[in-house]
Amino acid sequence: MKFNESAPIYLQIIEDIKSKIITGEYQPGQRIDSVRDMALDYGINPNTIQKALAECENQNLLYNEGPNGRFISEDTEMIEKLKEDQINLVITECIKTMKRYGLSIPRMIQLIQEIGEREN
Repeated sequence: MKFNESAPIYLQIIEDIKSKIITGEYQPGQRIDSVRDMALDYGINPNTIQKALAECENQNLLYNEGPNGRFISEDTEMIEKLKEDQINLVITECIKTMKRYGLSIPRMIQLIQEIGEREN
């Protein structure tokens, strides 16, 4: 993963974990790698991983079973809400950009339909 300088690394790790949950790369109840293994994978300090995982626990994305490790939340309603929230953020940014470009709502809808059909 490439990190950018505009946000703290631990926040970028949290967003990556959220993305993996939303896309299904991490399944509900799945055990995630240890702090040490994640630090090696990301190429960062284990303390940064620990901070990110602690925040993920605070957000109920993960739960900790002590020596058994950390696991992805089994709360599928929360995961669906997380997915909807992320989609809303993307759509909101897209709409703001299209408005700046002077597109009307009907034209936006038309473009989305055309692009959606091409992507299928």
